[in-house]
Amino acid sequence: MKRKYLLTIVAVSVLLLPTVVMHAMDDESDDDTNTVRAELQIKRNELKAEAELKQEENKKEMEQKREELRMEFDENNKEMVQKREEMRMELNAKREETKTEREEMRQEIEDKRSEIKTTIEERKANAESKLAEKLKERVEKQVGNTSNRMNATIERLTKIADRVESRITKLTEDGVDTEISIGLLSEARTRIELAKVAAVGINADAVVYAENPSDTFEAVKEEINTAKDSLKEAHGALVEAIKSLKENVRTNNDEADTENADDN
Repeated sequence: MKRKYLLTIVAVSVLLLPTVVMHAMDDESDDDTNTVRAELQIKRNELKAEAELKQEENKKEMEQKREELRMEFDENNKEMVQKREEMRMELNAKREETKTEREEMRQEIEDKRSEIKTTIEERKANAESKLAEKLKERVEKQVGNTSNRMNATIERLTKIADRVESRITKLTEDGVDTEISIGLLSEARTRIELAKVAAVGINADAVVYAENPSDTFEAVKEEINTAKDSLKEAHGALVEAIKSLKENVRTNNDEADTENADDN
């Protein structure tokens, strides 16, 4: 009887053993899963903290970069304003200098014109006819035509110089370097004034009523050559002034495009 009872207990134990084992395995599996989840959560927290730290560092770096660029821009803007003011003052000084030279040239022209007029009137009053009528007409035509061409060229170059000066003034205010053009314009105006002085001496009556027409005609030819050379030099200076302005405008635009590209 006792043996039968023991066999029964053994049989029941054998039947219940798988169930107990399964429960033990399930508990162990749950513990492993919880451990993995905890580790993943810790890793996520570490990655999140690292990302937030990196984002904060990038933000600070960006703010520092913006501040540096702002300071650099303010400094460049300050230098540009200062340079623009210096160039404006230089342009005004050049204008005053040119104005003074122009006044002196104008006075010289008036004095020379008055002197020639007085001489011609005296010679007209006292001189006898020293040239044949045909020669007189030829001299008057040749000298008169030359004088007209010179005066027309002087007027044309003066208008061009005025337009160049207006352009220089505008570009100077826009921050473009116009120092070279200012000097060339001043040179051109001086040459134009010299041509005006020479043109006063290109007078047909001065030859016709001269005591020695041949010598006087040679003197007039020298005045013509002086006027031509002065006008040629004035034209060259204006061409170079315009060329310099175009180059500096192109340079200024390229620098502005580079700064815009860097900002972007």
